[in-house]
Amino acid sequence: MSPFHSLNYRALTTLADALETHRLCFPLLALDSFIPASHNDVIIGELSALYESGMRVEQIVYLLRLLAEEKYATEKASEQIDLVWTGQHLASLKSRATSIVIQELFSLAQDYIFICSYALDRGEKGENLFRELAIRMDNIPTLNVVLFLNLNRSLNDARAESILIQEFAQTFRKIWRGKRWPTIFFDPRSLSTKKDSRACLHAKCIVIDDQQLFVTSANFTEAAQERNLELGILLKNSVKAKTLRSQLESLIADNVLRKLVLE
Repeated sequence: MSPFHSLNYRALTTLADALETHRLCFPLLALDSFIPASHNDVIIGELSALYESGMRVEQIVYLLRLLAEEKYATEKASEQIDLVWTGQHLASLKSRATSIVIQELFSLAQDYIFICSYALDRGEKGENLFRELAIRMDNIPTLNVVLFLNLNRSLNDARAESILIQEFAQTFRKIWRGKRWPTIFFDPRSLSTKKDSRACLHAKCIVIDDQQLFVTSANFTEAAQERNLELGILLKNSVKAKTLRSQLESLIADNVLRKLVLE
């Protein structure tokens, strides 16, 4: 790997500017004014080798600027991605907490928020997890909250699908304390009585306003957001956010997912 890869965008740009304006000339003696001193000898050696191989100064400058552009793009991309953990050892990691990230996404949403979860807490725990989002939905009449949830048929439960759906709706109504209901979709295959054709909605993710998306192993439960060992990635990328939203909406349009009636 070239020693140039050890330099950041600013150092590469500074070197290119210095060579282009003749503040640096060959043979090179010291670069301490332009790059960290620890890189001085190896970068002098690399630049000198290029020059002695026949490259002109303007060509070296062009190469440095290309590398600087690549480094800038890489550095910007890294700023758009956060690791998100749940776990007791979180403090020792360079990452963010799942519960904090989720509540932050709730607070930022202006137009829409889509949430996918396989498992969902009931009772007071479920109410606590959704409280701030329910309040925000009431305060912003145009905010569209859509939940993609898994409805489960327990082993050996042979009750009619309509009863299980009604039971789930009653449970959800008890944990959502807002004046406006979110829209809920589920995969009806999860309620099939035929085990070989049963499937579940297992995705765990959040996407808001075509701006940010969060993909995680954590379900929408207190344990997953506070105690388990869970890992996710928060991505600030409008293209990917739009793509995920479109994919979820296509599942609705193609009747793969069915709407749950809460009213």
